[in-house]
Amino acid sequence: MASFVFPHPDFYGQHVPAQPAPAGGAARNPAAGGDFVNLLLLADLALYDKPDDVRDRAGTLIERAEKIDDPALRRIVLFSLSKVVNAPENVAAIRREHLARVGAHFHELAAAARKGNRDADALAAVQIALKCDPANTEARLLFASLIEPKAALQTLHYGIKFLDLKSELAPAYFNRYFGALADLQQDRIAAKQALALLGSGTLPPAVRTVVANHAAMALFWIGDCTDALRILDEEKLSETQQGLILKARCLFETRRTREAVALLSEKVNAFPAAKRDVILSQIARFQLSTGDVAAALDTTNRRISENPSAPQPYLQRLLLLERLGRTESRDAEIAAAFDAFSSQQSALLTLANFAAETGVPAVAETCVERASEKRFPPNVFVSALIEAFVTAGEPEKAILAYQNISKNSPKALEGCEAANSAILAAAYALAAKKNPDAASARTQAGHADLLLGQFLADASLSPENFAAVTQLFERVGETGLALRVAQAGLGAFPWHSQLRANVVSLRIRLGAIDGNADRTPLAKEIRVLAAMRRPSPEIWSEIARWLDSGKTALPPQEIAALKKLVAPLVRDDLQAHGTPRALD
Repeated sequence: MASFVFPHPDFYGQHVPAQPAPAGGAARNPAAGGDFVNLLLLADLALYDKPDDVRDRAGTLIERAEKIDDPALRRIVLFSLSKVVNAPENVAAIRREHLARVGAHFHELAAAARKGNRDADALAAVQIALKCDPANTEARLLFASLIEPKAALQTLHYGIKFLDLKSELAPAYFNRYFGALADLQQDRIAAKQALALLGSGTLPPAVRTVVANHAAMALFWIGDCTDALRILDEEKLSETQQGLILKARCLFETRRTREAVALLSEKVNAFPAAKRDVILSQIARFQLSTGDVAAALDTTNRRISENPSAPQPYLQRLLLLERLGRTESRDAEIAAAFDAFSSQQSALLTLANFAAETGVPAVAETCVERASEKRFPPNVFVSALIEAFVTAGEPEKAILAYQNISKNSPKALEGCEAANSAILAAAYALAAKKNPDAASARTQAGHADLLLGQFLADASLSPENFAAVTQLFERVGETGLALRVAQAGLGAFPWHSQLRANVVSLRIRLGAIDGNADRTPLAKEIRVLAAMRRPSPEIWSEIARWLDSGKTALPPQEIAALKKLVAPLVRDDLQAHGTPRALD
């Protein structure tokens, strides 16, 4: 068993608020009514000391066990009860064997339910499996995959004490545990714990490789690239695709940009074609970040030649051609993408999202038509069309499109209610801004406020949802509403560094510097952000310009302290290239 102990997640440095469990889980969980589970666990038998009392209680339970619907489960319980009746003095050993069988049965049920996409049933079954056998590593991994991030972290943390480091599942378990820390951006905790494990000298090779990879990644995220590079080299991790890319990113973050590109360019051909695309994609990102658009185009062309079935490189090439001023190729590139990918739902969705974020309604309309022809679910394609109108600065068309679809094909909107509320809020806000009639504009602004409220009231929103809607409002020039969304997102996910960076950026642009009942002083937000996972680097340049602007209303000593904090993080050698989410 594992011999090390980690602090409980409740005591980790950054607050990670709980979120609801999957819908339907509690309602359909047999554990919600204790009698059934107590019968399955033979829990009553543990209440008696005298063999005769144990025998008598087992006899009364047999009648109840006869009513269990599941034939296999009924046989297990009746068999165990009959053994107790015949040998009540052995009840402890019989019950241990019984729990192992019941646990295995419910684990099988949970695995089958998960495979059939019945997550509520899987959640109910796997919880019973773990009640029977808390040391069931496979069941604990399944349970963690069914629950929200903080609960997953806590159950994985609890299970470490049962973990056999030499078991086949140990590498997967640590990968999932450190993955749960990464999901909540608890990078400093992950780095500290991974480094402690690496220093223990007790890890089997496969486990050590997993832990070392997570240690290097966590160190990278908190900006300690020197130690990350040391681990990558000592553990020989850069021989893998993942490790090679991480090493290049560490070099890039330490301003060794040419060395980073050269490393990937030198090593890429050593990998099979299936693994080269992600390396080439990283090279193109580096080139684009340093302003070498022509080189990024050459790399993207190579991606297309080696992997012609992937849609993202085609759209990336389109953006690069426009960046180079070669707009005459746009229609041909889009037509080629449709010809190649319109029969693939995921690829067509990428095209639709691209159209939504770049404001090309004609492309989005074609995506809706192709989706209808192929009988793909229409909801996301319809939302992309409405968003494309908004991004293109045509809010009236967005509103009219939604009204027509809502009237004629309401089912085409189902499942995207929150997204549509946000998109329509942006449409009404933009329409109000353009409306010369003051009274009508106020009505439209009221609609925007109401619709945005509906979006923010959705309890299922993720950090990515908040970030995407923030970007939408920024695209249409509604900075105030963008801040409202970003602030709400940060309230729900205070551990998410990019949401905090968005808040800081928007507050700088709006001059919302001072704190109030709902807002932390901006200087404090910057200090907190500097201690978190590294967000997109543009924010540090923006903060530095603000500190030099004379508009901070901060004491000189505080300005000096913030400049000293931010200066090492500023990357003026990079260019913000604004790649749409669809291409990330």
